[in-house]
Amino acid sequence: MKEKEQKVIRTLVVEDMPFLQRAIKRALQKDPSIQVVGTAAHGKEALKALERLKPDVITMDVEMPEMDGITAIKHIMVRYPRPVVVVSGMAKSSKTALAALSLGAVDFVPKPGGSSYRTRSFNLNELCTIVKEVAAIDPTKIRRAKFHKRDRVVMRPSRRPDGLVVIVAQRGTMGFVIRLLAMSEGLKGAGLLVVSELDELVVKSCAEGLKGRVLFDILPAGSEVPILAGAAAIIPRKWEFSLTFDKNGVPLLRRVNTTSGLRYLQDLTSAFNGSIHFLYIGNKIEDWIKGAIKSAGAKVTIYDPFERSLDLQGDKDLVEQILNSEFELQRVLEHWIHSFAKERIN
Repeated sequence: MKEKEQKVIRTLVVEDMPFLQRAIKRALQKDPSIQVVGTAAHGKEALKALERLKPDVITMDVEMPEMDGITAIKHIMVRYPRPVVVVSGMAKSSKTALAALSLGAVDFVPKPGGSSYRTRSFNLNELCTIVKEVAAIDPTKIRRAKFHKRDRVVMRPSRRPDGLVVIVAQRGTMGFVIRLLAMSEGLKGAGLLVVSELDELVVKSCAEGLKGRVLFDILPAGSEVPILAGAAAIIPRKWEFSLTFDKNGVPLLRRVNTTSGLRYLQDLTSAFNGSIHFLYIGNKIEDWIKGAIKSAGAKVTIYDPFERSLDLQGDKDLVEQILNSEFELQRVLEHWIHSFAKERIN
């Protein structure tokens, strides 16, 4: 009996620098499951190629002549939605990173500047992995985040939360998490911790870009990240932390160089003594999160915004609830947040 043939992922590379365009194309085509069906030097060329070549995935630069990448993403998501992976040297730009992901890009990969990319940290092999992972996304489920006009002044919180919601964002879902944060009406007495698979530069840029755009404070990743009532801390998955407390009992995540196996998630579960909920955004729970949650005695609610086939890999005992719609997710989050909102007398 023959094994089922793996579908080849048709990919369009959009990049105005010829040497980097060639490098990305060569790297992607080393993987037999990826076929680069075309290249484009700017957004206008990409849109023409898109209609003709019908790629499954697009890699997109941002700074280009004729039509930049952000404008191209706007057109793509309206005319021919496809998973777009941004490959850009503008990872430090909070405006660019947030705009790309808010418009529907499913990932953002930093690239080096100049002509010496071979000596820099740009990992083309990682780009292959990303392309293969996001190819499974149903493009009709990709939605843009809409930020509503905010007339409420967000005050910096200073106390320990009554409870904590931990959102773990699988690769390709951070745009949806941004959409979720934009729709939230506030965290009340709860704290929020977002653990993202995005590159650390992009995570920090998105956090900076979200400041003032949502109805709660945003705490970007740094050497020390407080867990505060009414605030969202956004950190990269690859960073390791230890959990300590300040003199007022506020939990502090302090970055460490040693590998702790995400022990801080277990420690947070103990610190909040059950007043903690885990929400996994994606279609499978990877090994790195299984151990951290399971050994802490907690369970996770799972939601896949792209409605792919759930892959629980035999860990159904880990999953408390599977959500089937964005409306259901909103209701669950509101319930969690309100359950942590205790009355306080000043």
